[in-house]
Amino acid sequence: EAFNPHSSARRRLLCEHLHESWPCEFGLTSYIRYCKSDAMPISNLTTCLDLLASSGIVLSHEQKAVLETSLPLKKVEAGLKMIKFWGKFITVNGKDYLLAIGLVDQPYVFDGNVHMQYKYFYSQNGVHWLDLGPLDEVTYGRAGTINGFLTGEPGHKYVVEEPAPEVETPEGEEPPAEEAEGEEGEEKTGPEPLKFDVTEVQRLRFMMENIQSGTGLVPDGYYTTNAKNEIAANQLFAGLPYPDKLESFTHGPLGCSIKKDVTGSWSLHRDSFKCLTILRSLAYPGYSFVYSCDMKEFDSIYLGDGQANKDLMFMIA
Repeated sequence: EAFNPHSSARRRLLCEHLHESWPCEFGLTSYIRYCKSDAMPISNLTTCLDLLASSGIVLSHEQKAVLETSLPLKKVEAGLKMIKFWGKFITVNGKDYLLAIGLVDQPYVFDGNVHMQYKYFYSQNGVHWLDLGPLDEVTYGRAGTINGFLTGEPGHKYVVEEPAPEVETPEGEEPPAEEAEGEEGEEKTGPEPLKFDVTEVQRLRFMMENIQSGTGLVPDGYYTTNAKNEIAANQLFAGLPYPDKLESFTHGPLGCSIKKDVTGSWSLHRDSFKCLTILRSLAYPGYSFVYSCDMKEFDSIYLGDGQANKDLMFMIA
């Protein structure tokens, strides 16, 4: 029975082989969809790059070959549920950052909220992947105030200035009089601002989290919950009925529709001949998402400088 291509045993063997050896998954459990069809397995990265080549998302053959080998190794090494190539940040010195994102556990729904534990990684040669550790709220906020391009040096430190806290005067005492300094007529200066260091690695983590939270698109209905309240691929997903509308796409599994985002923050291109829908973010230039009606699959890649478009409100006004 195992030699019959349409038998359940044959499908089970193919599914087990695909789950162990496929270099990158299309989603959380997209190998399930392979078991439901007679199509040959495809490489997520290669196919995604081919579909998004018209959007300027391009990697060299060497980079693609290295990624398809190094990412599965990193998945095993880190004990991840899933890992995929996330994108690339362009730097000043040309040593661009290759980025990957992984899932630690199966996502689940609790108390009406979706819980997904991500891990972020970066590499400058595509072979050795290093973790991007989590940031506390204070460091996250400071990293968000940094402008300009990435240097390409992971150890580079940015200096963030914050106003010095005001000195509290005990009740009943008068505040000390400020002494004028410098020449007559010169404005009085307060205490010097406090200075804090933020490393480029910390800024990488902030950029990835910031972009991921504002994008992370999936087709509506592609995911569902099982009896354990875990998020899994919907085996009854028959494709999007209206792939040319923003209402058909959401922020993450079971998330809100991107139709509710700021009007004009998404550019949608529908290719009826190739049965493709391509979405580009204007809030985070460089993020591209593709959905294939034929394969009923999707993916996304970011390629840019990692900075948000702060002029968006002037562009759509």
